[in-house]
Amino acid sequence: MWNSQNSDSKSGKRYSHEDISVLVMPLDELLDLATSQPVEDLVDEANLQRLETNELIFAIYQVFDALLSETAVPEGGHIGIHEAIVAELLSKAHEMIICEIDMPEIGHGARQAAWQSIERLLMRGNLTPSGLPPILEELDLDLNSERPFLDKSLSVDIWEELLVDECGLWSEFLWDADWRFHEILDLPQDQAKKLGSDMGLDFNVTQALPHTPSEAETNMARYFLKFLIWKQEADFQE
Repeated sequence: MWNSQNSDSKSGKRYSHEDISVLVMPLDELLDLATSQPVEDLVDEANLQRLETNELIFAIYQVFDALLSETAVPEGGHIGIHEAIVAELLSKAHEMIICEIDMPEIGHGARQAAWQSIERLLMRGNLTPSGLPPILEELDLDLNSERPFLDKSLSVDIWEELLVDECGLWSEFLWDADWRFHEILDLPQDQAKKLGSDMGLDFNVTQALPHTPSEAETNMARYFLKFLIWKQEADFQE
């Protein structure tokens, strides 16, 4: 279960595979590059750059397990590393969309995946008379078209708002970005503790250390994530 702002249940929200297609889309490239590049070159979130490759892969598995299963939300909420992974995947999905817009010949898979999540998570709330989220309300979108996600009005900036701004999918999965305040830990311990307290930060959650997996756990995590990728590819080909 995931601690979503849009959940009516105190136990969290469980998503379907189709709901989180925007998060699955970047996985294939990320896992592939992880075999040849150090983590610090793969990700932009600073607290993820400190992880070893096996720690990152297992942490990504933990995120998707939480999103898709009945796994209980940890006491105190999801740790900073896990929330940072969601932010990283949303950002990478946006980067893939930028590439598609700049190079139409590579296809539209990222936009299709992102749009599926937008339809299922942002459009079902009927936030406006049109049934569209406010970001899209003023656009002249033909939602009855076969591929509305290819509409020219969906600029790079609009996609950015839809995916990584607080008014878009970001707020479906994330409440804040407290994990980014890691510089506080570089202060003397007393100062860091006081500043963290003043800011309402629980360092045991926001800056929790990753699980260091065994080889078997890493292989399990990789196969689980590969299954998500294969399932999405199969669904989109139907």
